[in-house]
Amino acid sequence: MAKDMKIPIVFYHSLCEEKSGNKYCLDKDKFESQISYLAKHSIEVLSVYDAMNLNKAPLSTNPAVMVAFDDGCASLFNYAYAILNKFNFKAHIFIATDFIGKEGYLQWDQIVKLHKDGFIIGSHGHSHRNLATLGSEDICRELQISKSLLQEKLNVNIDIVSLPHGGFDKHVLEAIEETGFKAAFTSVPTYGISCENLYVFGRFAILANTSQAKFEAIVNHRLRVFVAENCFYRMKKLIKPVLKILKRGQI
Repeated sequence: MAKDMKIPIVFYHSLCEEKSGNKYCLDKDKFESQISYLAKHSIEVLSVYDAMNLNKAPLSTNPAVMVAFDDGCASLFNYAYAILNKFNFKAHIFIATDFIGKEGYLQWDQIVKLHKDGFIIGSHGHSHRNLATLGSEDICRELQISKSLLQEKLNVNIDIVSLPHGGFDKHVLEAIEETGFKAAFTSVPTYGISCENLYVFGRFAILANTSQAKFEAIVNHRLRVFVAENCFYRMKKLIKPVLKILKRGQI
Protein backbone atom coordinates (compact mmCIF):
# COMPACT_ATOMS: atom_id res chain seq x y z
CA MET A 1 0.00 0.00 0.00
CA ALA A 2 3.00 2.31 0.44
CA LYS A 3 3.03 5.10 -2.08
CA ASP A 4 4.20 8.71 -2.36
CA MET A 5 1.82 11.35 -3.66
CA LYS A 6 2.82 14.90 -4.52
CA ILE A 7 -0.10 17.05 -3.41
CA PRO A 8 0.66 20.51 -2.00
CA ILE A 9 -1.14 21.18 1.29
CA VAL A 10 -1.30 24.78 2.49
CA PHE A 11 -2.36 25.52 6.03
CA TYR A 12 -3.34 28.63 7.94
CA HIS A 13 -4.02 29.61 11.53
CA SER A 14 -6.06 32.80 11.55
CA LEU A 15 -7.11 35.71 9.34
CA CYS A 16 -7.37 39.40 10.15
CA GLU A 17 -8.69 42.59 8.53
CA GLU A 18 -5.30 44.29 8.53
CA LYS A 19 -1.71 43.68 9.62
CA SER A 20 -1.69 42.68 13.27
CA GLY A 21 1.96 41.95 14.02
CA ASN A 22 1.04 38.32 14.60
CA LYS A 23 3.00 36.17 12.14
CA TYR A 24 0.26 33.54 12.19
CA CYS A 25 -2.51 35.99 11.25
CA LEU A 26 -2.87 36.50 7.50
CA ASP A 27 -4.64 39.50 6.01
CA LYS A 28 -8.03 38.25 4.79
CA ASP A 29 -7.60 40.05 1.45
CA LYS A 30 -4.34 38.17 0.85
CA PHE A 31 -6.19 34.95 1.67
CA GLU A 32 -8.90 35.78 -0.87
CA SER A 33 -6.25 36.51 -3.51
CA GLN A 34 -4.70 33.10 -2.89
CA ILE A 35 -8.02 31.25 -3.06
CA SER A 36 -9.02 33.25 -6.14
CA TYR A 37 -5.76 32.17 -7.79
CA LEU A 38 -6.67 28.50 -7.26
CA ALA A 39 -10.08 29.01 -8.88
CA LYS A 40 -8.74 31.07 -11.77
CA HIS A 41 -6.15 28.45 -12.65
CA SER A 42 -8.49 25.45 -12.26
CA ILE A 43 -6.54 24.01 -9.34
CA GLU A 44 -8.77 21.49 -7.61
CA VAL A 45 -9.17 21.76 -3.85
CA LEU A 46 -9.26 18.18 -2.61
CA SER A 47 -10.32 16.65 0.67
CA VAL A 48 -8.04 14.26 2.50
CA TYR A 49 -10.45 11.48 1.54
CA ASP A 50 -10.05 12.36 -2.13
CA ALA A 51 -6.28 12.21 -1.69
CA MET A 52 -6.31 8.86 0.07
CA ASN A 53 -8.49 7.48 -2.70
CA LEU A 54 -5.96 8.52 -5.36
CA ASN A 55 -4.22 5.21 -4.74
CA LYS A 56 -7.21 3.60 -6.47
CA ALA A 57 -8.69 6.15 -8.86
CA PRO A 58 -7.23 9.57 -9.77
CA LEU A 59 -9.92 12.23 -9.91
CA SER A 60 -8.67 14.11 -12.95
CA THR A 61 -5.58 15.43 -14.66
CA ASN A 62 -6.05 18.91 -13.14
CA PRO A 63 -3.49 20.18 -10.63
CA ALA A 64 -4.68 19.85 -7.04
CA VAL A 65 -4.11 21.21 -3.57
CA MET A 66 -5.49 20.75 -0.06
CA VAL A 67 -6.36 23.65 2.27
CA ALA A 68 -6.34 23.44 6.06
CA PHE A 69 -6.72 25.57 9.19
CA ASP A 70 -5.19 24.70 12.56
CA ASP A 71 -6.39 25.60 16.07
CA GLY A 72 -10.01 26.56 15.33
CA CYS A 73 -9.77 30.36 15.48
CA ALA A 74 -12.97 32.43 15.20
CA SER A 75 -11.63 34.25 12.12
CA LEU A 76 -12.11 31.02 10.20
CA PHE A 77 -15.87 31.41 10.57
CA ASN A 78 -15.83 35.22 10.36
CA TYR A 79 -13.73 35.52 7.19
CA ALA A 80 -12.49 32.28 5.60
CA TYR A 81 -15.90 30.60 5.53
CA ALA A 82 -17.44 33.19 3.18
CA ILE A 83 -14.33 33.43 0.98
CA LEU A 84 -14.09 29.67 0.49
CA ASN A 85 -17.83 29.37 -0.16
CA LYS A 86 -17.57 32.14 -2.77
CA PHE A 87 -15.38 29.81 -4.85
CA ASN A 88 -17.19 26.63 -3.79
CA PHE A 89 -14.12 25.32 -1.95
CA LYS A 90 -13.99 23.47 1.36
CA ALA A 91 -11.15 23.30 3.85
CA HIS A 92 -9.98 21.00 6.62
CA ILE A 93 -10.45 22.45 10.11
CA PHE A 94 -8.28 20.97 12.85
CA ILE A 95 -9.62 21.92 16.25
CA ALA A 96 -7.94 21.95 19.65
CA THR A 97 -11.07 21.06 21.61
CA ASP A 98 -10.04 22.75 24.87
CA PHE A 99 -10.12 26.09 23.01
CA ILE A 100 -13.74 25.75 21.85
CA GLY A 101 -15.91 28.56 23.18
CA LYS A 102 -13.00 30.63 24.45
CA GLU A 103 -12.44 34.20 23.26
CA GLY A 104 -11.05 34.25 19.73
CA TYR A 105 -12.01 30.65 18.98
CA LEU A 106 -14.92 28.82 17.36
CA GLN A 107 -18.15 28.08 19.21
CA TRP A 108 -19.76 24.66 19.02
CA ASP A 109 -22.68 25.92 16.90
CA GLN A 110 -20.22 27.36 14.38
CA ILE A 111 -18.32 24.07 14.19
CA VAL A 112 -21.57 22.19 13.63
CA LYS A 113 -22.54 24.59 10.81
CA LEU A 114 -19.15 24.27 9.14
CA HIS A 115 -19.42 20.48 9.30
CA LYS A 116 -22.94 20.49 7.85
CA ASP A 117 -21.74 22.75 5.02
CA GLY A 118 -19.10 20.24 3.96
CA PHE A 119 -15.97 21.40 5.76
CA ILE A 120 -13.81 18.53 6.98
CA ILE A 121 -13.36 18.54 10.75
CA GLY A 122 -10.34 16.94 12.39
CA SER A 123 -8.56 16.80 15.72
CA HIS A 124 -5.74 19.12 16.77
CA GLY A 125 -5.39 17.45 20.15
CA HIS A 126 -7.28 18.63 23.21
CA SER A 127 -5.07 21.16 25.01
CA HIS A 128 -2.71 21.89 22.07
CA ARG A 129 0.29 20.35 23.81
CA ASN A 130 3.22 19.14 21.73
CA LEU A 131 2.58 15.40 21.59
CA ALA A 132 6.26 14.61 21.06
CA THR A 133 7.00 15.91 24.58
CA LEU A 134 4.44 13.65 26.28
CA GLY A 135 4.46 10.08 27.52
CA SER A 136 2.42 7.43 25.72
CA GLU A 137 -0.57 7.61 28.09
CA ASP A 138 -0.81 11.39 27.84
CA ILE A 139 -0.52 11.29 24.05
CA CYS A 140 -3.42 8.85 23.82
CA ARG A 141 -5.44 10.90 26.33
CA GLU A 142 -4.95 14.11 24.32
CA LEU A 143 -6.04 12.39 21.12
CA GLN A 144 -8.94 10.44 22.61
CA ILE A 145 -10.51 13.38 24.46
CA SER A 146 -10.46 15.51 21.32
CA LYS A 147 -11.73 12.69 19.13
CA SER A 148 -14.57 11.80 21.52
CA LEU A 149 -15.77 15.39 22.00
CA LEU A 150 -15.88 16.08 18.27
CA GLN A 151 -17.57 12.77 17.46
CA GLU A 152 -20.22 13.30 20.13
CA LYS A 153 -21.11 16.80 18.92
CA LEU A 154 -20.91 16.14 15.17
CA ASN A 155 -22.11 12.53 15.08
CA VAL A 156 -19.34 11.60 12.65
CA ASN A 157 -16.18 9.53 12.85
CA ILE A 158 -13.14 11.77 13.42
CA ASP A 159 -10.20 9.99 11.81
CA ILE A 160 -7.77 12.77 10.83
CA VAL A 161 -5.47 14.74 13.11
CA SER A 162 -3.11 17.69 12.76
CA LEU A 163 -0.15 17.54 15.13
CA PRO A 164 0.01 20.50 17.57
CA HIS A 165 3.25 22.46 17.09
CA GLY A 166 4.10 19.94 14.37
CA GLY A 167 5.74 17.66 16.94
CA PHE A 168 5.86 13.95 16.26
CA ASP A 169 8.03 10.87 16.49
CA LYS A 170 7.56 7.11 16.21
CA HIS A 171 5.64 6.92 19.50
CA VAL A 172 3.26 9.72 18.49
CA LEU A 173 2.50 8.05 15.15
CA GLU A 174 1.89 4.73 16.91
CA ALA A 175 -0.52 6.40 19.35
CA ILE A 176 -2.34 8.12 16.49
CA GLU A 177 -2.87 4.79 14.78
CA GLU A 178 -3.91 3.08 18.03
CA THR A 179 -6.60 5.71 18.72
CA GLY A 180 -8.25 5.11 15.36
CA PHE A 181 -6.95 7.87 13.12
CA LYS A 182 -6.31 7.19 9.44
CA ALA A 183 -4.19 10.25 8.63
CA ALA A 184 -1.84 12.64 10.39
CA PHE A 185 -0.94 16.12 9.15
CA THR A 186 2.52 17.41 10.07
CA SER A 187 4.13 20.83 9.68
CA VAL A 188 7.01 19.46 7.61
CA PRO A 189 7.16 21.60 4.43
CA THR A 190 7.19 18.87 1.81
CA TYR A 191 5.08 17.66 -1.09
CA GLY A 192 5.61 14.03 -0.20
CA ILE A 193 2.79 12.09 1.38
CA SER A 194 3.65 8.67 2.72
CA CYS A 195 1.25 5.93 3.62
CA GLU A 196 1.90 2.64 5.31
CA ASN A 197 -0.77 1.75 7.85
CA LEU A 198 -1.17 5.48 8.52
CA TYR A 199 -1.14 8.33 5.99
CA VAL A 200 1.34 11.05 6.98
CA PHE A 201 1.02 14.36 5.14
CA GLY A 202 3.54 17.19 4.87
CA ARG A 203 2.21 20.77 4.70
CA PHE A 204 3.31 24.31 3.92
CA ALA A 205 2.49 27.03 6.47
CA ILE A 206 1.04 30.22 5.00
CA LEU A 207 2.04 33.05 7.34
CA ALA A 208 1.41 36.79 7.46
CA ASN A 209 4.56 37.47 5.42
CA THR A 210 3.98 34.77 2.79
CA SER A 211 3.94 36.53 -0.56
CA GLN A 212 1.56 35.75 -3.39
CA ALA A 213 4.57 34.66 -5.45
CA LYS A 214 5.63 32.14 -2.83
CA PHE A 215 2.08 30.82 -2.49
CA GLU A 216 1.89 30.30 -6.26
CA ALA A 217 5.28 28.59 -6.23
CA ILE A 218 4.10 26.17 -3.55
CA VAL A 219 0.88 25.15 -5.27
CA ASN A 220 2.66 24.81 -8.63
CA HIS A 221 5.47 22.61 -7.28
CA ARG A 222 8.02 25.37 -7.92
CA LEU A 223 9.08 26.16 -4.37
CA ARG A 224 12.69 25.06 -4.88
CA VAL A 225 12.96 27.30 -7.93
CA PHE A 226 11.36 30.17 -6.00
CA VAL A 227 13.77 29.78 -3.08
CA ALA A 228 16.78 29.51 -5.41
CA GLU A 229 15.74 32.63 -7.35
CA ASN A 230 15.24 34.60 -4.14
CA CYS A 231 18.60 33.48 -2.73
CA PHE A 232 20.29 34.57 -5.96
CA TYR A 233 18.52 37.95 -5.85
CA ARG A 234 19.50 38.55 -2.21
CA MET A 235 23.10 37.51 -2.80
CA LYS A 236 23.24 39.85 -5.78
CA LYS A 237 22.01 42.74 -3.61
CA LEU A 238 24.66 41.96 -0.99
CA ILE A 239 27.51 41.59 -3.48
CA LYS A 240 26.68 44.62 -5.63
CA PRO A 241 27.90 47.26 -3.10
CA VAL A 242 31.10 45.26 -2.54
CA LEU A 243 31.78 45.19 -6.29
CA LYS A 244 31.33 48.96 -6.49
CA ILE A 245 33.87 49.45 -3.69
CA LEU A 246 36.31 47.12 -5.44
CA LYS A 247 35.95 49.10 -8.67
CA ARG A 248 36.76 52.31 -6.81
CA GLY A 249 39.87 50.62 -5.42
CA GLN A 250 38.85 51.17 -1.80
CA ILE A 251 39.70 47.60 -0.80
